[in-house]
Amino acid sequence: MRYYRVIYRLGENNERIYPSSIKEAVWNMTQYHFTDNVMIGGTEKKVEADGVEVVELTEEMGLSQIEEFKNSYPKIPEEDLPLLPK
Repeated sequence: MRYYRVIYRLGENNERIYPSSIKEAVWNMTQYHFTDNVMIGGTEKKVEADGVEVVELTEEMGLSQIEEFKNSYPKIPEEDLPLLPK
């Protein structure tokens, strides 16, 4: 799998607008950053990386940044979570 860091813009109604070079990629996995308009994605397709909006990552860098992006989301204390029906 190939890993890419993709910078996207927000359009009307918070629609994500991605660079045209990733238009036909089918993403096997994606992880978004909580506050930044950045996505890490894994795909089998070779995507044209321009080095600015789309950057190809090594597997190690991709997996590392996925963990970093997961940790960018706020932690909700367990007592604040709604109760699930049993």
